[in-house]
Amino acid sequence: MIQCDVFEIEAEITSERDIVWHVFTDLPCGTRMIYSFDRLYTDHDGQECEWSLQGSSATLDRTDRGDLNGVSGRFSVDDGDAEALRDFGESLGDYSAGIKTPMSEDIHLSFTVGLRQPLKAFGKRNENLDGSMVEDQGHMKVVRAELLVTVPIKAEFKPME
Repeated sequence: MIQCDVFEIEAEITSERDIVWHVFTDLPCGTRMIYSFDRLYTDHDGQECEWSLQGSSATLDRTDRGDLNGVSGRFSVDDGDAEALRDFGESLGDYSAGIKTPMSEDIHLSFTVGLRQPLKAFGKRNENLDGSMVEDQGHMKVVRAELLVTVPIKAEFKPME
């Protein structure tokens, strides 16, 4: 069995409006996780939508925090908002009526240890994964954690309201 009882996220906002993030866990080195950073807004149909700033994957490695492994990264909020605005304009173009509510100042940092792990010890659909941080979703097991950080969106990156 692979045990997961620790899955911690830490983040700080720099003066350059970057998010420096860290994940610490008792999962083994080589474990792959996916992450996404999003703001939320409501469109004119009343649907809650994600303003996607960044999404990618990372592989856990050794850290200087005792027995915990982890991964760290740095992300520019303004670059993410600029890219999200370009994607918003390209996907909706002239058909967009804008957004109904102001863009959230909160950024949701979401980290997931999902399926298809490169380490065979996890088993099919993570059947060998256990511990207090593990969510059993019927035919699969995952580990998830979220953290909210507040970074106001600059006016030049806001979609039309």
